[in-house]
Amino acid sequence: IVEHLKISERDSFVSGFDRPNIRYGAAEKTSTTQQMLNFLAPRRGESGIVYCLSKRKTESVAVTLNAGTYLIRARGFDGTQVGNFTLLARAAQVGVATRAIPTTPNGQVAAPGATTGVAPALTVVDDLGDPVAGVTVNFATIGGIGTIGTTSAVTNASGIATAGSWTLAAGANVVVATVVTPGVVTNSPTIYSAKGKASSAGFDINLRFASVPTASQLAAFSTAAARWETIITGDIASQALQLEVGDCGSSFAINETIDDLAIVVELDSIDGVNNILGSAGPCVSRAAPVSFAALGTMLFDTADLDNLQAGGGLGDVILHEMGHVLGIGTIWATKGFLVNPSPLSGTGNDTHFSGPNAVAAFNATGGASYTGGGKVPVENSQGGAGTRNSHWREGVLDRELMTGFYDGGVANPLSIITVQSLRDLGYTVDNAGADSFAFTSSLMAEGSREQFTGKIFLGNDVRQIPPIIVDRRGRPIGAPPLRPKAAKPVR
Repeated sequence: IVEHLKISERDSFVSGFDRPNIRYGAAEKTSTTQQMLNFLAPRRGESGIVYCLSKRKTESVAVTLNAGTYLIRARGFDGTQVGNFTLLARAAQVGVATRAIPTTPNGQVAAPGATTGVAPALTVVDDLGDPVAGVTVNFATIGGIGTIGTTSAVTNASGIATAGSWTLAAGANVVVATVVTPGVVTNSPTIYSAKGKASSAGFDINLRFASVPTASQLAAFSTAAARWETIITGDIASQALQLEVGDCGSSFAINETIDDLAIVVELDSIDGVNNILGSAGPCVSRAAPVSFAALGTMLFDTADLDNLQAGGGLGDVILHEMGHVLGIGTIWATKGFLVNPSPLSGTGNDTHFSGPNAVAAFNATGGASYTGGGKVPVENSQGGAGTRNSHWREGVLDRELMTGFYDGGVANPLSIITVQSLRDLGYTVDNAGADSFAFTSSLMAEGSREQFTGKIFLGNDVRQIPPIIVDRRGRPIGAPPLRPKAAKPVR
């Protein structure tokens, strides 16, 4: 070394600092915790020092290495609940894939045929949050809608696996990332949603799937969103949101600006066919006077979806439920158009929607001779909370899309009455998006429509949890937090 570096002898130091009780070694960093445990395993019972670069890491390492008894204090979210708590404690699985962390933003938008700004990717970690290399992650589109660069990837030293690229088709796109491992991995599968649209001009609905849809379900949701986008044509102010994972059913944290509406879609097994279909409505809404949803939820029972698809009604019911997220039946009272609301059981009142544009459309489609009370008549006798005061009256408007019943085997028109009610709420709408519709106001007595065969009661389908109202920065206004905050841990 001295010869190659051309160091003169007078600049050399011959004495060394080697000590027999100290061993030096270097290794490539992969999983620091696993490497530390591997090093310590054959030296159990010996003394040693582990150096860490921060106090936080020191505490983390201490928890990993220290055996002993720990005190756990548990209480309800509000600090007052008492009861029995069950705790399952197990050894941390170090170096074993136990959790998947999405590293790609959800809800990306790109033109059909173009790639998203970031490809779908996952970080796979163990119980201690350290990356796990060499784990296979499979990526798949739904129904061949859109394409990805690779269908399988292996996590690198940082625990990351990526699909390489994502080219979108028109409408809603979904990629499912699944960690291939014998054990259970939290957040696997991870569902990425994106939208293929040439321009963000006009009104946009961005679907965020929290459950894996079938190809036909994905197509039905995409078609419904596109239909409402042709009816509501005016852009509304974008809304900043700051939400945690799990808020409004989202499997991703939402820290972004929404243009114009995002909807979290959950598909789950609830109670079988023809019971609870699900629910839909705003979860986070803009402050008055706008009051439109920035984020909505749509929850469906998968058994009912399968049944509706078999009967040809899947698209109509999804279109109906999406209408509730937009405000149909959910912000009528907020906007001052719900007159004389009915009790949720027993005899109803003369409940009606008083928006002038909807009333004019009601008169033009057959309601000019209506003498049953105020116009436009709202459901006042069928169902309970989630049906009354939030749908058009079944006994009058019968097969119109936004009554509380779906009519199987026939058309369920989205009428000009519904379109004009959106205009009353404050949306810019295109009347050409309405279906042809006419009715005879004296066709049938009140309260007897549900006796017809082929009708499906939509099951009090309006979301009953009041939406959180936020300001332009996404901060809640005069409302409880989306979820109770846990107490700080006792150290």
